[in-house]
Amino acid sequence: MNPEIFESNTFSLILSWLFSIPLILMIIAFSIGVFAKHEGVPWALSTWLGISLLIFSPVRYLIFQVALASSYAVQSFGSAASVFVLALYVPIVFGILYFIGIGLPILPVLAILKDSKSVTFGKGLAVSIILPVACIISSFVFYWALPYAGKTIGWLKVKNVMKATNGPPALIYNNFTSPLTPVILPWYFDDTPQKDIDVLRCHVAAVYISQKKEGYFVKHQYPDIYKKVVAESEKD
Repeated sequence: MNPEIFESNTFSLILSWLFSIPLILMIIAFSIGVFAKHEGVPWALSTWLGISLLIFSPVRYLIFQVALASSYAVQSFGSAASVFVLALYVPIVFGILYFIGIGLPILPVLAILKDSKSVTFGKGLAVSIILPVACIISSFVFYWALPYAGKTIGWLKVKNVMKATNGPPALIYNNFTSPLTPVILPWYFDDTPQKDIDVLRCHVAAVYISQKKEGYFVKHQYPDIYKKVVAESEKD
């Protein structure tokens, strides 16, 4: 393995950590807020709905994506400049994706609880079942569509995208996002050391790097795998 090419410089890491502070605080606040009492809603019900949203919906993946995007923007002058182009279409593409994954499951809950000054047992039972089930179904669609949405940024420089996995994104992904979350991985992952950094970088490669450029990542991150594939292709 020769991952040094994908290591961030010190200045980029410092900026990445600084930009991630509000995000980390938001994670803490959201996690605490799940157990907060809300007016007109039984504590047990509001807690269950918050936990369902946290576990069964892609909301934790959204937070990871924000961390990854923030980290990407500070990796080089080129990555910073490309953010202006990304801003033209990425919010639309991923906005639709997250409406499917998070917005749609919430809609029936809002419809049931609309204009309710207090939650009846029947309504509480209904939303306690509907939300997690809807989140699971929407998450299935979300993770199926994620690679297609991710490939819309496949033109970005591989080195900058992989450098963005250092620091806060790795911390958030490994400790907050990946547990109980489907992981999209490429075919060559089984031949890697399968450490946390391998899971993260291989996932990012599978989702956000074009197939044409993925060879560059494998060549520098896993040269042994790359040589093996080249040798086998030459035999064919």
